[in-house]
Amino acid sequence: MSSDLGRAAYCRAAAHRSNGRMPLLWKMAVTDTLHINCAYAPRPITFVEVREFGDWKLKLYTITLPGAKIDWSIFQNGLAVAQSALPTPAIGDGRFDVGFVICH
Repeated sequence: MSSDLGRAAYCRAAAHRSNGRMPLLWKMAVTDTLHINCAYAPRPITFVEVREFGDWKLKLYTITLPGAKIDWSIFQNGLAVAQSALPTPAIGDGRFDVGFVICH
């Protein structure tokens, strides 16, 4: 976020979506500083693989700057937190054991 006002709005939206409880990933996102080093440009969206998280099958995509390579080490903690947040069992209550992850 580029301003405290934008950061506060993001916090309110995140808290609203989670019934007042902010998940760890949102807390991390709003406390980190974002530095934009280039102007907006369309970003390639690339399918990487289907990754299994327990009984879940998630399609993994990336959004990058043109020509940039993903540093997967940056995403390992976030993917682990996401995996731990997936409900079990994977099938039931409107869940069908599938989803997607976007690394950006």
